[in-house]
Amino acid sequence: MRRVLLAALVALGLAPGVLWRSPLPPPDHSPLLEAEPLPVPGGKPVRIGGPDGPLLTGLWRLSSPNDRFGSYSALVVPEPGVLLAFRDRGDFL
Repeated sequence: MRRVLLAALVALGLAPGVLWRSPLPPPDHSPLLEAEPLPVPGGKPVRIGGPDGPLLTGLWRLSSPNDRFGSYSALVVPEPGVLLAFRDRGDFL
């Protein structure tokens, strides 16, 4: 009987407590996107990765309240002046 009581007390002591948390905010799927231009280091275009590397001419910080925005892992230039970003989940921008 003592072993059962001891085992029950140990199990109760190791069990996780009640997790209290506030409710999650509603999802935000708005199409808003903000592009903030940033200065190029040195103030002029620079080649990345040597003389044959791409020419860095501009930088932007993108932000959005959309819950699904962010974590883009690939960037493609399908045609001049167009950038296409992809996520691992299959989303694109």
